[in-house]
Amino acid sequence: MKKIKYCLPIRKKSIIYFFLSLVFSIITNYFIFFNNRQRGYSLKIFVVNLVLILIYFLALRGFSLFFCFFKIQVSKNLLIGENPIIIIIHKITLACLFWVFLNIIILNRVDIIHYNMGLAFLFSIFILFLLFSMTGIIKNICEYFIKHRDKMYIMLALVIATFSITQLIIAYGLQTTSPNWDSGVVFSDVIAFMDKGKIVNSQYYVLYPNNLGLLSVLILYFKFLKVFGVVHSLYAASILNVVVMNISVLLIYLICEKVIGIEGAITSLFFSFIFVILSCWVTTPYTDILGMIYPLLILYLYLKSKEIKRNKVKLSVYILIGIVAMFAYKMKPTSLFVMIAIIMVLIITNIKHPKKFALKCALMLLGLIFSLNVFNYSLDNSGILNHKLKYVYEHSTPPTYFLMIGMQKQYIKDRGALYGAVDAADARLNNKSQTKENRIKQNIPEIKKRLREFGFKEYLKFLSNKASWIFGDGTFYAYGEGDYKESKLVHKDRISKNIQNVMYPNSDKYIYFAHFLEGAWIVLIFFIVFPLFLKEKYKDKEELSILRITIFGVFIFLLFFEGRSRYLYNNIGIFIITSVYGYNLCKEKVLAIIKKS
Repeated sequence: MKKIKYCLPIRKKSIIYFFLSLVFSIITNYFIFFNNRQRGYSLKIFVVNLVLILIYFLALRGFSLFFCFFKIQVSKNLLIGENPIIIIIHKITLACLFWVFLNIIILNRVDIIHYNMGLAFLFSIFILFLLFSMTGIIKNICEYFIKHRDKMYIMLALVIATFSITQLIIAYGLQTTSPNWDSGVVFSDVIAFMDKGKIVNSQYYVLYPNNLGLLSVLILYFKFLKVFGVVHSLYAASILNVVVMNISVLLIYLICEKVIGIEGAITSLFFSFIFVILSCWVTTPYTDILGMIYPLLILYLYLKSKEIKRNKVKLSVYILIGIVAMFAYKMKPTSLFVMIAIIMVLIITNIKHPKKFALKCALMLLGLIFSLNVFNYSLDNSGILNHKLKYVYEHSTPPTYFLMIGMQKQYIKDRGALYGAVDAADARLNNKSQTKENRIKQNIPEIKKRLREFGFKEYLKFLSNKASWIFGDGTFYAYGEGDYKESKLVHKDRISKNIQNVMYPNSDKYIYFAHFLEGAWIVLIFFIVFPLFLKEKYKDKEELSILRITIFGVFIFLLFFEGRSRYLYNNIGIFIITSVYGYNLCKEKVLAIIKKS
């Protein structure tokens, strides 16, 4: 295969880029710190200066590659790892996440728990020790499974069964009365529909039709259970969570096996156990949990399509991806970023041969649009809503509202600052208007006003704090919605009490459990950004590009729109897979150093 020759002598220009980065970082530091009359050169300023040099250096290299793109001698089959646009996306994503990583450590803004970063680091070291101490065991298991492939899937089935039983016990122990926020509104309407044939809060879905997917899925689920005589309850909804979460764990494993190998797949179970199986969200029937399966299913189907030889079957899989994407959109729109990433990679890697990707993209969009129309027609004729969907969409809350509240900063007593979260004043303003058009007319002037009030420097500072607030919580904002104190724990048996003592916030031990999750989250993010410091070979790693573009899309979306840590959770599988890749690179480097010494 013909190698691609870059038109820029990057090595010769690196010194110029470094000095320019140094100058730009000094100027930026002046505006951030010294312009605010902060004197002296503290450790904080030094760290920020180093990070800015790195970011500016990567940006200059990125722009250089971008403007050089059209002068590149492109081979017929452009290697994914040698495509300058892909390289830029990789570097920008890793640089942004590195900035977030430093923000989490130095300026953690989480309000629900004020983390002691020293304690979190101790847990991080403990988790790293566990990971690296298991290296030999995992290697031996891999060698065995390579020889006995059938037994690997028996082991996997036993692991998933164990995970499921563990989660069912946790869900039982943490079961409360109905949540007192959006999840509770939807769940109460599901119960009302099952009992009386109509929902109570019809106007809620006019304002927020994004929860219609959740409402429909839960109603269908309870109708299915009714056939077997199972009574609808919050624990029954938790069982659906357990099913979805464990299928997600299975998909994470299978994707890691395809992208990284069996060793990476087994390692993924370690992270899946911490972030999925031990999640306090298991008792909450909401979009963040039920939506986590869709990004993974879309990615898995795409990887599977590449293995299929028969053209008709391959094309039908792309239609299926579009159908899954429709459910992803209806459940949680940020679950669609992985499909957008797939389309971007298809376009970039086949830029000289548009026919190769045009049909695939068209089939995915066909599946999405067709299934969306079927869903809307079915919902319109189901009798669930008091209004037709046309009326709902004409009177719904527009994206401009979520952009507006994404610029909101508010303080809660005994907790601290919230960045880009729902504000009561904004909600009242939104509810006063009757149509989407009027709301847009209200939102746009308010957005412009808030931007003027911020100013460029303060807005950047706000976005930095918001990134720290959203990405800084390893519990993913567990117990942060509504008021958990108003919900009562249902079960009082010995096992349930032991679970509550560790995993429920009214216990003194919960703070240590939260710090354990925070320590694990720091490790996960560290392994995602670790390749930034290596001469990484991206060759033939199309899947890695999809993963990182997805994470970058989630990052940018939550940075500007409404967000909190919970909004990351539906893409936790993408984070885990990307982190396992980084861990494998790190492990190889560590083993190479040990071997040399």
